[in-house]
Amino acid sequence: MPVFALTDELVFPDPGQAEPDGLLALGGDLRPERVLLAYAHGIFPWNSEDEPLLWWSPAPRAVLEPGAIAVPRSLAKAIRRRPYRITLDLAFEAVIAACAETPRPGQDRTWITPAIRAAFTDLHRRGLAHSVEAWDGEELVGGLYGLALGSVFCGESMFARADDASKIAFVALAEQLRRWEFSMIDCQVESDHLRRFGATPLERVAFMRRLAAGVAQPWRVGLWTLDEELAGRAEGGPPAHTAGPPVMWRMSQETGDASAGEGRSRRKRRGRGDCELARGTGASTGRAAEAASEMSRGTGGSAGSGAEAAPASEASRGKKDAPEPDLPRGTDPGVVRGAAEGTMGAETEDTNMSPGTGGEGAAASGSSGRREP
Repeated sequence: MPVFALTDELVFPDPGQAEPDGLLALGGDLRPERVLLAYAHGIFPWNSEDEPLLWWSPAPRAVLEPGAIAVPRSLAKAIRRRPYRITLDLAFEAVIAACAETPRPGQDRTWITPAIRAAFTDLHRRGLAHSVEAWDGEELVGGLYGLALGSVFCGESMFARADDASKIAFVALAEQLRRWEFSMIDCQVESDHLRRFGATPLERVAFMRRLAAGVAQPWRVGLWTLDEELAGRAEGGPPAHTAGPPVMWRMSQETGDASAGEGRSRRKRRGRGDCELARGTGASTGRAAEAASEMSRGTGGSAGSGAEAAPASEASRGKKDAPEPDLPRGTDPGVVRGAAEGTMGAETEDTNMSPGTGGEGAAASGSSGRREP
């Protein structure tokens, strides 16, 4: 299989063209538009600081359903003791820093590079990336972070500095996502620990179908707040944020450009310097300057839910332009639109987030199902 070298254009190859280990492309950048476009099509960045930017789309894909989390008896007992205060979006930068810096057995480097930290912090400020925190008094002892697209939560990484801290935070998040009618948690990479929580593998066609349907659902943009009965202890951590509730947007795939299917990327074999320009051979059609989706309040039209993503030019037939909504302050409308700008090529058919390995001791390392490159 070829590995594609990305240019400055906001395009990706068809995820179905990934190598057997999931490697799909290299290069590009971590602009919010590109990151959202990638995750909306089952692609994520994963490399260490001394490597080029690598993009992956493994199959099968490990997923969890928020309403079907399997909670081990010992963990359920720990949750009932309410050992920690659990919060949402109160310390995103501290959580992602801890995920990057907490030592991991047998690993001397992290895929959460400074560039990844900056990109996800930017997405958090735009109301699209979120953190879950576990507090023991005023001390942050565990947590996780990820990206929310419609009704899909893409888990990225977790850490723990106290017994069961990240696991309890994860269970609280899963229940909150169930209440918000999220359809799927994308765990990206399978692990024994995730399977104990109920993660199941999905082949590419089934995963892409569910992902497309989830991305088309309303987006919960803004700071998140955990329902009080899920928060565990009544005290701990900083005061709750005072921002208004998240704004719900629905994304629809629309375009007036019938030629958008000629997205470009450079294709090359690993280890070879010769590259040829690939046009119209499964590349994504998305471009920031050719926004193919609009966001509208409430129940505005969405791309068909449940079906595989259709070419953007087909999705737009018969639709009228929608007025540009007022997104929360600091959020670029083009950033959110970019996630649905085009679809992958025809016939497309970590978590990186692993809630720990076995028991988490006070000195336990943060855990991440995405293997360190």
